[in-house]
Amino acid sequence: MSTDVLELGPIFSEFLNRGYKLFNAARIAPTEKEHAKAYYDFMAHQSNSFIVDMGAGTGQCGVLLQELDPSLEVLNVVNDPALVRLMQNLQLDCLHASFEDTKLPAEFADVVMFNESIGHGDLNKALSEASRVLRAGGELFVKDFTPVDSSKETISFDSWGYKIHRQDLFINTAYKNGFNLVAVK
Repeated sequence: MSTDVLELGPIFSEFLNRGYKLFNAARIAPTEKEHAKAYYDFMAHQSNSFIVDMGAGTGQCGVLLQELDPSLEVLNVVNDPALVRLMQNLQLDCLHASFEDTKLPAEFADVVMFNESIGHGDLNKALSEASRVLRAGGELFVKDFTPVDSSKETISFDSWGYKIHRQDLFINTAYKNGFNLVAVK
């Protein structure tokens, strides 16, 4: 383990300045492949599932999930033209749209996932769209940050364009949009 001082960017420095605990939010395991495996195991979905990755970034989470289970089909939803071009160059399925209004058909997906992306949109609109897009019995997975200070409902990082919501706000908004909580990890 390195004893070098870690240089934090302005976003994560702000976490510390506001008294929040800092953790490696990008992973739930030591490597990206192990992270994807842990995430895949937690999802426990059926083979041949159609997954919509809302705010997919570069699409790599879907790639890793497909390496674990080639029967999965993943559609990456992003609203950044540069990410769309990158995914097209990588020959990944991509939809250039806001995850708040994808224009996808209703009851289209078996799984909708937000991996550290839901804070880039309106929480209620994002979960409403996820509910609309999911088939009956479909599953929603949200992996994100949450404040440890229960007096803070939402923390906004304007320069980052991201909002971090308290866990109970996520849960209540999910219930409002027709979801039932199965697990929090």
